[in-house]
Amino acid sequence: MLPVLLGLGGFYYLYHRAHKSSAKKPVPPPVARAHGVLMQCEYQPDKLDHAAQAFGSEGFPQLARELRGKAQQVRQQAAAVPSIVERSRAGDQNALAMITACRENAAAGSPRAQVTCALIEQYCNAHPAPPRPGEVQDTPQANAAAA
Repeated sequence: MLPVLLGLGGFYYLYHRAHKSSAKKPVPPPVARAHGVLMQCEYQPDKLDHAAQAFGSEGFPQLARELRGKAQQVRQQAAAVPSIVERSRAGDQNALAMITACRENAAAGSPRAQVTCALIEQYCNAHPAPPRPGEVQDTPQANAAAA
């Protein structure tokens, strides 16, 4: 019976020790301000992960969790962008409506919509739409090929 009681007491001690160490400590205002200023407009997941690691090692796990969540959200948004852009290029009215709503929300100041618009712009610049049949393409490459 004694080993069982000692085992339960040890478990109780370790359980409370683990939960006491993970208690939230208040974030000092200068750190919170730096967190907001530095990471507010950031949408590169690698930088967000690196910053999360830095804030976590400095003893601010709640800020690190926020940044890791934002990085995951940006990765999810980036994964959805090619589908939406290609669907809109194919004439899907729902995809066009989503892009229009995103653009309007970004203009209204929504940070998530601003990130999505930036990702859409990056994708469109990296993958330009192919010319439609009978459409004249006005780009330096097309002009050089026509000459």
